[in-house]
Amino acid sequence: MYTSVIIDNMDQSKTNLPRFPLHFKNETTLEKMHHHVTGVLCHGLNKAYTFTWTDQFSSDCNITLNCLMSVLGDVAAIKLTFLMVGHTHEDVDQLFSRISVKASKEKTTTIPSLLNLIKRSYTPQPITKHVESLYDFRDQMAYPSSLAGIKSQHVFKLTKDGDGVFLMMKEWF
Repeated sequence: MYTSVIIDNMDQSKTNLPRFPLHFKNETTLEKMHHHVTGVLCHGLNKAYTFTWTDQFSSDCNITLNCLMSVLGDVAAIKLTFLMVGHTHEDVDQLFSRISVKASKEKTTTIPSLLNLIKRSYTPQPITKHVESLYDFRDQMAYPSSLAGIKSQHVFKLTKDGDGVFLMMKEWF
């Protein structure tokens, strides 16, 4: 079975904590905790996932790959397609829009209250998880001897082949 998966990060300014529906002048000087949201939509399965995380982690491939691993579990094949910059307005943006609208109207002061708000903001109800630890893919790929020259590819298909993995790539044009 194949499924299409869209993954993206939300604008963090909408989910900084604490967040209040009414703003006061003295609130502007308060330091807020940067809180990030990564959204994943699985088409065909009609499932939505959100992963929240703090500045403890960088917004890089480790977040993306850890979120994908959580969603996909043990699968036989993965096909990754990257959209061109500026052409990423997908339905995952609708998920972020619903979260943003709900967050603008409700007091959200803690991580559990943010997760609860996210669950109530979208249909189908997102499966939410706060990321507290990551597998470090970046460190594992620090010396990729056989992956040189990858810059114009936008589709990657990884298929299990016995004990190994077979990689196919497609260029933009």
